Amino acid sequence: MANGQSHAVPKRSGLCLDAELSDSQLLGRFNARRDESAEMAFADLVRRHGPMVLRVCHQILGNQHNAEDAFQAAFLVLARRSGSIEDPDLLGNWLYGVALRTAWEAKLRDGRRQLRETPAWGTIQGEPSNDEGRPDLTLICREELEVLHEEVSRLPERYRIPVVLCELQGLTYQEAARRMRCPASTIGVRLSRARQRLRLRMIRRGILPAAALTHAMFGAEGASTLVSSALVRTTVRGAAGFAASDTAATGLISASVVTLAVAVLKTRAVTRLKVATNLVLAVGITATMGWVTVHQPPRVRSSIDQNPPPSKSAPASSRNEAVTTIPGRPLANSGAKVAHTVDPEIAHASPKTDPQGGKTIVEVVARSADKPEAQVTLTRLNQPSREVEARGQLLFAKEWSAKDGLGPVYNETSCVACHGLGAPGGAGPENKNVVIITAIAAGGRGSPKGLDRIHPGFRGTRSTVLHRFGTDPTYGSWRRGFFEAYRDKTATPSEVAGDDSVDAHIQRLAAETSLGRRLRERSSRLQPTPGLSLNVSERNSPALFGAGQIDAIPSVVLIDEAKRQPAEVRGRVSRDPRGRIGRFGWKAQISSLHEFVRGACASELGLEVTGHPQGVSPLAPDAKAKGLDLIEPECDALVAYVRSLPAPVVVDPSGPHGTQDMSEGRRLFAEVGCATCHTPSLGKVRGIYSDLLLHEMGQSLSDSGNYYWTDGSELTGGPRPGEWRTPPLWGFRDSGPYMHDGRAQTLEEAIALHRGQAANVTRRFFSLTSQEQSQIEAFLKSLVAPSAASTPGVMLAAELESRIEPEEVREAEALVRRQREEAAARDEQEQQEARRRQLAMVAAKRADRQFPIARNLEKLGKIPAALEFYREIALNAPDTEVGRLAAVRITAIAKDQGSP
Repeated sequence: MANGQSHAVPKRSGLCLDAELSDSQLLGRFNARRDESAEMAFADLVRRHGPMVLRVCHQILGNQHNAEDAFQAAFLVLARRSGSIEDPDLLGNWLYGVALRTAWEAKLRDGRRQLRETPAWGTIQGEPSNDEGRPDLTLICREELEVLHEEVSRLPERYRIPVVLCELQGLTYQEAARRMRCPASTIGVRLSRARQRLRLRMIRRGILPAAALTHAMFGAEGASTLVSSALVRTTVRGAAGFAASDTAATGLISASVVTLAVAVLKTRAVTRLKVATNLVLAVGITATMGWVTVHQPPRVRSSIDQNPPPSKSAPASSRNEAVTTIPGRPLANSGAKVAHTVDPEIAHASPKTDPQGGKTIVEVVARSADKPEAQVTLTRLNQPSREVEARGQLLFAKEWSAKDGLGPVYNETSCVACHGLGAPGGAGPENKNVVIITAIAAGGRGSPKGLDRIHPGFRGTRSTVLHRFGTDPTYGSWRRGFFEAYRDKTATPSEVAGDDSVDAHIQRLAAETSLGRRLRERSSRLQPTPGLSLNVSERNSPALFGAGQIDAIPSVVLIDEAKRQPAEVRGRVSRDPRGRIGRFGWKAQISSLHEFVRGACASELGLEVTGHPQGVSPLAPDAKAKGLDLIEPECDALVAYVRSLPAPVVVDPSGPHGTQDMSEGRRLFAEVGCATCHTPSLGKVRGIYSDLLLHEMGQSLSDSGNYYWTDGSELTGGPRPGEWRTPPLWGFRDSGPYMHDGRAQTLEEAIALHRGQAANVTRRFFSLTSQEQSQIEAFLKSLVAPSAASTPGVMLAAELESRIEPEEVREAEALVRRQREEAAARDEQEQQEARRRQLAMVAAKRADRQFPIARNLEKLGKIPAALEFYREIALNAPDTEVGRLAAVRITAIAKDQGSP
């Protein structure tokens, strides 16, 4: 433990405060006076809680320089708020929360700074990290630890405090019990329950909890070495000044630290104001709902209940209430759309054939009216059944209309209309593409102003969907006028060289894709006002086959896959604004199937779903939804159906429909490098042919921002304009057209569009003979939709992969492994050199910050403290200008004091 071990005290004091003083007593001494004894008390608090605070900051920020800034800012916040802490004996828990807020604020500010300093659409690189010799703070562990700290902060207080005291600060159960004023056995029980909650939450977020907890909870003995005595002294002096005013800390501590502390204090004040406001609103709403409940008129039965089955034991409206009431959720809004009263019954429906038209319809199965409502339970996703999947299948094929809740803007009237190639759940044809417009300001910097006047979908984002249809009859003419009014008439297609080189052939193929031909007729760039342009791009509907297996892939599998790839083609995981790893969408911008399906219902069908508002019509930008169009049981059923869709299958090369070209194409597929990103197996999912990672695909595909996502996502690890998720190739034959916008009609066109990280692979493919290229195509076309599973000689891709791998005849896999091993050896050598450069840069930055502090201390006559700073600067940054100046000052001071 840190408390009581260090006896360093401020200058001119030969005494040390009693190490047994409690946090409450130390805070009392600091608050009672502003003299040397107050600094001594605060220094003990910094030494006692500093290791935990610095460790948390370093695990969030991953950079020692930034972590020390956040560490100092956290204790500045303590100095300013020391008199308002409700329970000083639990100061560690309070400081843990402040450390998290400060680290997150520092990370956000650093991200904004990088965005300002980075050219538009450029790659954002973090500051170098000095993690040399710190295997516990590698990139992978930092990602896990950031999620862990987020989950710890969300624990109820009775569970969070024991975790902070025992796991992060290293207190015994007895010490924690004294601070919490409860029996030691209670601490043990609460800590066990907290660990269980954390374990479940981490698994739910795709992280193995054992690894994260082991790295986070290393012993206090190792942690105590992180906080140097110089850092403690600087923090204490700065805190003493900051407690009085911002300006009083000037010269004693870095200005950036003071700015960060002020920002955290403002954030805390705003948070408290929000909590108070929400409490007042909650009380008012509760009172209003109580009055409405007492004075509510009798409910009117909807049109579907015009002929209810007779019941002797319940009133006429009981059936309607049993259907529309969901346990644990508020009653349906009386002003909800008609769909809200009809669709809950789909949750209790079974398919039936219409004897006249032969179409699938819904036969409503009413619950017994004399069943108590409390006994009505709804099947959830964690226990899917065939009945739930059947209801989801009905919703997937349902043709929605305006009276059901369709619109006000939408792209199609059913899910299967865009996902039907090969079988329900397949990809979509090119004419079902979604159109996206992305605003770009002059120079490519900043977010343009007044975008919502062009289209209301631009509120809070630079990209929005330009829906194909609207329930308003005039929407079609408005959409055509939008393109015509803003069309950039000066745009012309680029010319392509006419030589016979491989690169020229690739360029000609890329320019002649279907999208390239369409863009000659309809400009890909609109210009509504001078200095502002709108990029027009498209998205093709992806196949949903095997989505349940993709959703189940652990996040650590994707992280490990990124680590294994060669540097020149290494992908990276995509993260949403909440830090969750993405798997779905062309840019892997969505983390779970649950969110993917709900987002599609809202954006593509215009259905109002919990947490996903429907699209906004430019003809009625202020119109509000009157209620939910899909309630939770319906959403769960739809997700269950999509999750149940089978994985695609493959033609057995040795079967009745197989050929030698398929086997040879499989080998060539890996030999040219395609299998590096389109990896055959990912974790336990075999035959997927994807790593689900983001890869830079070149300028020609950098056509828009993000879909279903707000601006600035690149700061949190989200996709950049030229980055795309590697699409799974299973079911390739039945998933054309290809690429994210369907611009490639053939395999040759699709490969020609692979630039950026894939440029060398593309050249190797087009350097093959025509026969070899055809063999690769034969292999890819052996990957078919699951509807062909009953054909002789067709098997699950996973079955074929499992059969081939044990025989060790898969030369393709061996080739990929050799490439990765060679690349790993090169990477290790480059990383060692990069680490040395990074350490030198970090030391130089720290020296630049410390030198002015040392000069101020020297001017104030605090020579020993100044000498300690000078020696540290001269030792860690001897080859820099400030390092040489520090050496000069050391010599000068020694000469003045008459030392040898």
